Amino acid sequence: YDCSLLCLISIPERNLFISGGKSDVLKVWNYSIKNDEILVKNIATLKGHKGDVNILALLPNHRLVSGGDDSTINMWNLNSVN
Repeated sequence: YDCSLLCLISIPERNLFISGGKSDVLKVWNYSIKNDEILVKNIATLKGHKGDVNILALLPNHRLVSGGDDSTINMWNLNSVN
């Protein structure tokens, strides 16, 4: 991650983390466990804020809501993220 992390949410049934921080993007991470080692890979970057992203909430049907210092709330469809 290229900046300070401010928020993180986990979706264990899809092996995903979503992170937000001191940038204007959210990062979607896929993780797996192999031989007691956790492997993490950035699989998507979600752009839409114009400032720090500091709150995340998961809604039904794999919808994600993010809020940031730009005073906006964005909704994301995680079903479109591989």
